[in-house]
Amino acid sequence: MYFSHYKHTSIKRILSIVFLLITANCIAQNDTSRKQFLLSSGIEDGNYNQTGEFLKSILDSLYNEYDFKNIVSDGSLENVKLLDERFCDFAISQRDVFLERLYDETNSIKNIQLILPLFQENLLLYTNQNIKSFASFNEFANTVNVIGVTGKNNYSFKIFEKICKLTNVSINKFEVIEGNYQELIEGINTNKIDVIVSFSLPIESLENKSNINKAGFSDTEISLITNKITNVFPSSTNDENTLNTIGSWTFLIGLNTSVESVNEDFDIGLSENLINSIRGHNGKIANRISKSISFFKEEENHKILYGIPMTDSLAVQINYDSFNYTHFAFITLILLLLLVLIYVLRKEIFKTDYSILWIRYKHIIIGIFIIIGFYFLSVEILLISEESFYNDLRIKSKILNLTKQDLHFWIIITNLTGNNNNIFPLSYLGQIMLPFSSYILIVGPITLAFGEYINYKLLKKRIKGTMEYKFSNHIVIVGWKDNTDEFLKELINANKNYKRQKKKIICIADNPELLIANSPVLKQLEAKRKINFIAGDAREEDTLKRANLHLADTVVILSEGSSTEHDEKTLLRSLAISRYCRKMTMKPDTLKSEESTENLGLLQANKYEDSIYIIAEINHSKFITDLKNSDVNEIISSSEYSKNILMQSMLNHGVSKVLDEVLTYNSHNEFYTIDLNKKRFKSLIGKTFDELLPMLRQKGILLIAIRIVFRDTNGNEIIDESRLEKLLVAEKLTRQIIVNPTDKTEKNRPVDNDDELIVFCTSAKVLDNY
Repeated sequence: MYFSHYKHTSIKRILSIVFLLITANCIAQNDTSRKQFLLSSGIEDGNYNQTGEFLKSILDSLYNEYDFKNIVSDGSLENVKLLDERFCDFAISQRDVFLERLYDETNSIKNIQLILPLFQENLLLYTNQNIKSFASFNEFANTVNVIGVTGKNNYSFKIFEKICKLTNVSINKFEVIEGNYQELIEGINTNKIDVIVSFSLPIESLENKSNINKAGFSDTEISLITNKITNVFPSSTNDENTLNTIGSWTFLIGLNTSVESVNEDFDIGLSENLINSIRGHNGKIANRISKSISFFKEEENHKILYGIPMTDSLAVQINYDSFNYTHFAFITLILLLLLVLIYVLRKEIFKTDYSILWIRYKHIIIGIFIIIGFYFLSVEILLISEESFYNDLRIKSKILNLTKQDLHFWIIITNLTGNNNNIFPLSYLGQIMLPFSSYILIVGPITLAFGEYINYKLLKKRIKGTMEYKFSNHIVIVGWKDNTDEFLKELINANKNYKRQKKKIICIADNPELLIANSPVLKQLEAKRKINFIAGDAREEDTLKRANLHLADTVVILSEGSSTEHDEKTLLRSLAISRYCRKMTMKPDTLKSEESTENLGLLQANKYEDSIYIIAEINHSKFITDLKNSDVNEIISSSEYSKNILMQSMLNHGVSKVLDEVLTYNSHNEFYTIDLNKKRFKSLIGKTFDELLPMLRQKGILLIAIRIVFRDTNGNEIIDESRLEKLLVAEKLTRQIIVNPTDKTEKNRPVDNDDELIVFCTSAKVLDNY
């Protein structure tokens, strides 16, 4: 029975212990899950450490969800070093130490900002000697043998060493004793120490002792010290019997990331929160900080803060204008210079067609964006690789401590000067991305320059007409006369605005470079890549080959004059073009491999058939037959047209105006072609001319003619006149273009999906919406 009771009691105790352990572990885990921030202050029981404890208590009361710890250190030098290493989040530092490290050429500290001004400090030299007989520090130092400092690595001793060098005092003559303030005070009271060196607030226990004096420096020495030691300033003491000393302000500073982390869940900034809370406290430290804040509210004291990054909330609290006037003046100057430049070049700027600039320099513009894109991509990869390295090995790269702005600045400075400020990537990929980010900024512009050189050479070839083009379904213009440039301009306009097509245009001319130089219209069209030139004679095969003429949609042969010789030249050109196109069409290498034999046989059988659509302009009708025999599909005789229009106008007044309206591209009505092979016109198939007329009129379209189209087994349109004539006869038709059907066959013939309707309407949009 006793054993059973003991057994149950033991089990209860064990369960209780386990429960307590689990609860303690949960509490501990919950406690450790709180975000921790370290504040590095100073030596134990020193002014910095006491101030750090005060600030910690304020922060704990303001942010109870965070865990703040005040840690001891050797003072400003170590504190700034710990911040740089990201060991601590906040620190107390003298202004001069902070600024020297902030602007150090090789070991500059990044991403640190001022949170709060704390108090002003002076270099204090407490001595038990009578200093009234000494006119300078040099004289006084010759009587000193033993000095006491809180540490040889502390800022107080470092600056004392510098002062000794400036005032021609050998530091080696002193015996240096290290200790805390209590030990140093005891040493000076027992005459074991001649001077206590401290860059701090006054040591209260020594201030009121009649046997303790404060040594200082002469005006000459002060001038020398403040000129040679940066960021310190003269500071007179309240005692008229002592010489001057040097001073500096002490700040609470912190990491950008830590400040942002504290601020992220609060509407009130860290600095403002601290200032409001400190004002509600009593005591020496609170009063001292409050006086500092009041001091910096005075505008004339803001100069002490120039060049120091600070929190936005602190700037608001002390009415500090953080606007960078130098940066503003620099930007304003650049803008003024740009405005002056724009004013001087205003005529040229407003005349400039920026689409031409884009065509000419788009490779440079796109290249710049690619370079910038690759640069930023490499920087992002650098950051990702460094973060991955840290996540894997818990070794933090200093690169992760930089803001994006500082990171880009560091990369540029590192790559240009080789000075990396002891910051370097740790990951292998990061080490690759760092030089890549610089090489892209160096190699990229060089590549762009080389690309511009190649582009310039190609541009010269284009203007000279020596380029070889691989266009297909394009338009080739052969021959040149005085109004050809205007003809090309109207053709391009009609092609774009009315037909809404994007056919390439190649012009074959004798001297393209001279033509472009003498015609502003051609110069603009060529610059916009609207036309392309081939230098040479269309009767030469090499010229036709460079124009890829056998794959063109249409060839137009212009008459270069009004004489018979010019018509003969047109005829010779049409023969050369026809012969070349047939030759290229019959080449086996232009056919698909699996159909080569069959198609080649078909082409050989039809080797005399027309293979390219040619339109020729002539002056005399006697060449019409010869041109038709040379495979010209359409022949335009300007003299015959002029004679017929004149005659029609004489007999029927207004005819010339109608023809002018019809033949001139404008915003009213233009000729368009409806390809019945397209699905949206499926409802028109199988209808006769008379049936199509009312159907099209309902859509605002006027049917002018039906163009009979025949296609071969490969789906290509048959344009050979002799074969076309046979096919028309087979359908009992006398013409390919049926305008106003006259006989029964034309009236009753339904259109099929190969045919085309020639219509009159306001724009191509009307057809698109059919």
